[in-house]
Amino acid sequence: MIWAVLSGEGRGRLEYGGPWRLRRMIGLAWAMTLSFGLLSGFSAPSQAAEENLSYIVIDAETETVLDSHNAGSPRYTASLVKLMSAYLALEALDAGLISETQQVKVSRHAAAQPPTKAGLRSGETVRFGEALAASVVASANDAAVVVAEALTANEAVFAARMTDKARRLGMSGTRFGNASGLPHRDNVTTARDMAILGAAILRRFTERQSLFARTETRIGTRRLSTTNALLGSFPGAAGLKTGFTCWSGYNIVAAAERGGRTLIAVVLGSQTKAARNLKAIRLLQAGFRGTRTEPRLRKVGFVQNAARGEGEPPEILSAPHCGSSGVRTASATQRFRGWGVLLGTFTERRRAENVMRESFALLTPAQQKTEGTILSSRRGGIRRFTALLTGLPPRESARICRRLREARVYCLAMGPTALNNPRAAWR
Repeated sequence: MIWAVLSGEGRGRLEYGGPWRLRRMIGLAWAMTLSFGLLSGFSAPSQAAEENLSYIVIDAETETVLDSHNAGSPRYTASLVKLMSAYLALEALDAGLISETQQVKVSRHAAAQPPTKAGLRSGETVRFGEALAASVVASANDAAVVVAEALTANEAVFAARMTDKARRLGMSGTRFGNASGLPHRDNVTTARDMAILGAAILRRFTERQSLFARTETRIGTRRLSTTNALLGSFPGAAGLKTGFTCWSGYNIVAAAERGGRTLIAVVLGSQTKAARNLKAIRLLQAGFRGTRTEPRLRKVGFVQNAARGEGEPPEILSAPHCGSSGVRTASATQRFRGWGVLLGTFTERRRAENVMRESFALLTPAQQKTEGTILSSRRGGIRRFTALLTGLPPRESARICRRLREARVYCLAMGPTALNNPRAAWR
């Protein structure tokens, strides 16, 4: 049961009600798990992984910080973006600009979103409220874009509106590049900012909080389950949102209620789902016990975000965990068939591998079968490493490049002549 909470597998339920003996057994189980980490199949994060983690836990009502680490450091958002999308959608519902039962059309762009998705088809219509719930509860990327397009002219305009709302809420370290949270250079936030957003949602939309605590939802005839393993399993869990991409690692904004208090824990950049859930649980448990590690009493708004430009967010997961396993090394004399996509030339192999991994994370499952090549060459006494996607039909290379450019990743589609030119500057 407890492993189900930590790994996200299973649908066990623990509640406050029931016989005294059952409640006592549950309490003992939680105490043993949290105190000693006796988890079958679970290994504690390395010290380096723990140091790289970004987290914060606050009192939702007073916004007092109870514990934090790297809370102002930039991190990629993943699907936590959908919390801001939901904020704007709930504002529109409260203002009467749209209704939950209004039918909205699924565009080709929305239907083409990569997983996780609800499987919406281009041209079909769905209820706005159902699309919103699918986005929040099941983290459906296609549903998130449907919501964005129902409220604004297109997803890019909606992303700009989300960024503007972040500024108004005091989320100075946050910007958004799309409505889904799929990898994009502008999907950046901090644990501090996500705690502010979580508190703002609970404060502003008190009558709609159940949206973030559902364990399942429907969109049309499709039944979807929550991505949040703490719901229905961690006593007092009140929901909000999880997120994951290779860039971001495993993220969560988790609210919980006990004894009339509501706490919000934010964990960004965990290397596994189990480690993320365990960290959130430990932060919430310590907060409810009254444990404070902050050196002084302060509000979350006084936590300093790193200035923009002081460094890019770290990329949490490397090639063994994400992206393509079909990357090969080639020499400068290598000739390629078909078209290719140039991703960049670097003096360090590590940087070429990172760009390759980032690019594969942005592609559709079918596109991820593309062969990745790192071409090693030497010019002027300097070793260079060029990241390429090769063996592509002309139209597919153009589609891949267009997808990468939307996420602000450099690319150049090349035909066979340019790709095999021995005098090319990148060779």
